[in-house]
Amino acid sequence: MSKVKFYSDSAKTNQVYPEIDLGENLELGLENYFAITADDGIYGLEFDLWATSHTSAGTKTGKNAGQTITPGTNAVYETSSYGVAFDSYDCNAFVDSDGVQHITYLKGMPEYGDTEDTIKTYTYNGTTYLQDVFVIKRTYYEKWYNDGTKQYYERSYIPRDGFTPVAHAIRKDGTISPWFLTAKYVAGLDSQGRRRSLKGLKPARNNSYNNEVTNYHNRGTYYTGGLTSEYKDFLTTFWLKYGTRNTQSVMAGCTSYNYQYALAAAESDVKRVKITTAQAANLVVGSSVSIGNAGSSTNHDRGQAHMHNIADSVVITSIVEDEEDNTYSYVYVDVDDAFSITAPTTTYISTMHWQSGFSDNVLGRDGCPGNLTNGKFPMVLDGIEMMVGGYEVAGNAIMDIVSSTGQREVYVTNDSTKLTTTVATIKSTYNKSSYSMQPTTLNAWNYITAMQLDLANGVAIPTEAGASQSGSSVGYADGLYVDNGTSGQREFLLLGTLTIGAHAGLSCLTAHSGLSNAVWAYLARLSINATGGTLA
Repeated sequence: MSKVKFYSDSAKTNQVYPEIDLGENLELGLENYFAITADDGIYGLEFDLWATSHTSAGTKTGKNAGQTITPGTNAVYETSSYGVAFDSYDCNAFVDSDGVQHITYLKGMPEYGDTEDTIKTYTYNGTTYLQDVFVIKRTYYEKWYNDGTKQYYERSYIPRDGFTPVAHAIRKDGTISPWFLTAKYVAGLDSQGRRRSLKGLKPARNNSYNNEVTNYHNRGTYYTGGLTSEYKDFLTTFWLKYGTRNTQSVMAGCTSYNYQYALAAAESDVKRVKITTAQAANLVVGSSVSIGNAGSSTNHDRGQAHMHNIADSVVITSIVEDEEDNTYSYVYVDVDDAFSITAPTTTYISTMHWQSGFSDNVLGRDGCPGNLTNGKFPMVLDGIEMMVGGYEVAGNAIMDIVSSTGQREVYVTNDSTKLTTTVATIKSTYNKSSYSMQPTTLNAWNYITAMQLDLANGVAIPTEAGASQSGSSVGYADGLYVDNGTSGQREFLLLGTLTIGAHAGLSCLTAHSGLSNAVWAYLARLSINATGGTLA
């Protein structure tokens, strides 16, 4: 890390004082700040088990009782009564080759960067590391239990008997870090094709459990795809803050933004396309679209290269009605070079995933750029961007089909050195959760009615789904999709895509995709938390 030597008055002693490591001092300052602002309350939420009632709403308990929050937008400020324990902070960080995380700069420091052009590399012990943008959150301890009528989730920001530390805050040496780091952005590709958590990148598509083992490990031994413990943190934090399991009732995410339109006119050397004004009304400035000429192909799936061969996931900068005929409008996009539309009837504009950095103008750490619940806008929670229009593939867990009824057992590891694509090795070296998932109907969406939190391994598992009267406004209000396979393995597809609407949400899980399956809607998140720490 960068170090500074302080010298005394050379005329007197010429003494050189010990080098001070600026990064280590920053971390020490954070640790001290968290210590002096410690919160000794227990924040709880209780909600009815499905057999008791079907309501999604819960009751805030302990210090959580009476706390309120409303998310922000680009036009309206977030309001919150939550104290510093729930604060989060943007930073630059990396994990070294020994599995030790390093926070180097906080947002607001002159050295901080969040784009490929502004973020710095960092040299530590003679090795230079790429840095990424992460969010710092205070480590907490949690408890999950039920009494046969109600389910209880409780969180403490100080250690307590019966409470388990959040799994991804356990360091490699078994000690518990005062904080944990979560990638701020969905992973994109930098100019060198490396997966990064940086602003201004389109999300990297076509992730799978199998290729994440290679693609994210290419950054270093302790770099992986997002951990199930991190997604569990999103879910439980939302429960506590908003008092409901129906996450889409507060913020829907980009889950109902599936539009494709053939163009209305040929043009030369432009940075726009022409469609009907009625079609343009469905599109959102700031979102991303692709433009492609399908030619003679009738396959307009976004996984086809021809659907992106003119412009690939570019941002809409403005939408302007045609002055001569207001039944048509021009959609302008952010491209470096002008393009020409020669075959409008076979050329399509397709909505795509939002690029990283969309939350810059959101007035708060929770919220979205525009309408909170219309399904067109992604969301930000604790400063972490998510639900940008694609699934996020968990990098550390798989499901194993054990029954023709769709039952799936779960294997998970928080040690990146154990990651493998070999199923037999997964079953012998990963931890098998004591919970499994069981849908009611195969080859269909089932709405979730019961969930278990495996706190030790850090994974939220929808254990029951598809019961009579389940739906998008009751219970967990999100979907579990299970295929009719009778054996084999499946990857975790989390949160939802721009095509699945009410089935999406922070509890959503699609469980039909093989470990090597990778399509345009499969995104991922970089993690540096799989250092293999277990409680000492």
